[in-house]
Amino acid sequence: FVAAITVLEQEIAKENGEEPPPPLDESKFFFGMARTEATLTVEQIKMGLYLVEAGELTLVNGVSQDVYDAGVAPRDTIVSVAIDGGSDGVGRFDEQTKEMDIEGTANVIRGAIQYATEQKVDAVLFELNRLMKMGYADQ
Repeated sequence: FVAAITVLEQEIAKENGEEPPPPLDESKFFFGMARTEATLTVEQIKMGLYLVEAGELTLVNGVSQDVYDAGVAPRDTIVSVAIDGGSDGVGRFDEQTKEMDIEGTANVIRGAIQYATEQKVDAVLFELNRLMKMGYADQ
């Protein structure tokens, strides 16, 4: 995870025209992981969700403010994408993305957008792993 986060932070700095941050000192920081969910509209997905492949992980690289407010944050990894019920109230889209590369993850998201559009459903559920940077308190 540390290597993936380092790649992500370097990409963010490059996009912002900033100097890349120094490598994380693993003696001072570690990462915890939590599972969370966020529901996004098709429009939010299309306009405000950006991914990056960092090492062996596909991470959320950036989000618009409304996507962030809906519960998706940079450094999240997408575990699954689901849509309950179609226009008939019966169908379901449910695809796992855990450990997929960026192309596979993007294909699942595109499939969800297509399904949601065809079924006239606008709520897409993302199951996420949230990587949390933690540090040791100075003593």
